[in-house]
Amino acid sequence: MYIGEGSKTKDSVALANSDARIIKTFLKFLREFCGVDEAKIIASLNIFDDVDLECAINYWMEVTQIPKSRFGKPIVRKSRGGMYKNKSKYGTLTINVCNTKLLGQILSWCNEMLERHV
Repeated sequence: MYIGEGSKTKDSVALANSDARIIKTFLKFLREFCGVDEAKIIASLNIFDDVDLECAINYWMEVTQIPKSRFGKPIVRKSRGGMYKNKSKYGTLTINVCNTKLLGQILSWCNEMLERHV
């Protein structure tokens, strides 16, 4: 997942997606495999202005088990109207952990995986 969807720059581990299964799997990886301190995991929401913000936040709080206090200010973009084929009802959630060492380790694992399969 991280090879395709994760942040590869800066000093933090971050992954954004609108699929709750991807977000849950990434959180399980961070919590159980990497041993990330729960307090270090933050979330941020990106939605269009025609999405119910409170409903979206409540949905992602339930999915992630992250309290509202660890959600950053949501990014609300203006909807362009029209019909969406695959409109995200709850927006896109980004999970972020500020940890340069962990980022380096994950990127190393990604590179090893890519090298083995080339």
